[in-house]
Amino acid sequence: MYVYQKMIIVFLILVMPIYGISLVFNWTSMNHLRDEAERSLAKNVSFYTNQLNEQISFIRNLQLQLIHNSDLQSLAFYAGNISGYEEVALVNRIHESLTTIQNASDYVVNAGTYIKSYKHTLSTEMGTSKLPNPEHNMVQALIEQAGEQPIYAWNDRILFIMTGNRGSIVSYLELSKEKLAETISQITGSYQRAGVFMIDDASRIVVQSQSDLADVTALMKGLPKLEEAWRGANYS
Repeated sequence: MYVYQKMIIVFLILVMPIYGISLVFNWTSMNHLRDEAERSLAKNVSFYTNQLNEQISFIRNLQLQLIHNSDLQSLAFYAGNISGYEEVALVNRIHESLTTIQNASDYVVNAGTYIKSYKHTLSTEMGTSKLPNPEHNMVQALIEQAGEQPIYAWNDRILFIMTGNRGSIVSYLELSKEKLAETISQITGSYQRAGVFMIDDASRIVVQSQSDLADVTALMKGLPKLEEAWRGANYS
């Protein structure tokens, strides 16, 4: 028995260093893989976030140009005091501008404007419609309820809304929720338990990359604390 005990002790003395080296190697490999995954994810976040920011800036610039469009300004100023031919020509050119904006980006699914003095809505989806109409009612309700803000969410729809001439001209662009979700889904790539979501100023989820994120609710509850901590770290 004493011989067997000595053999076991010798065996353990021989095996333990090998086992320890194996553990260290596995731990180092895991850390390396984790670091590589984090670097890859960080690159994806940076690339697709920049890409999305560029698209949003491009769309917003188009919308700003539309607000100052000379045809739109003329129709707003001369509404009710122009001939039928001039009115049709202005309306057609404005529709062409709206179509150009929609075709300029895959993210835009509807481009529209309404002019209070003209009492009509012009959009790529509805054409020319007298006020009030569904699009006008939706946009007006959003402005009245939420005030001026960068992005609006309404019944599963996402819009950029911009006003001009002291609110007498309103431009609105509806974004494709599916296209946005497709873009932000590429940030996490093939990571199984990972997701991305966009929120509005009230911390409401506007778009998310997948609908079954179990931790979204808990994470959303913690956002105010995270934001407060971030601000404290940056402004203290």
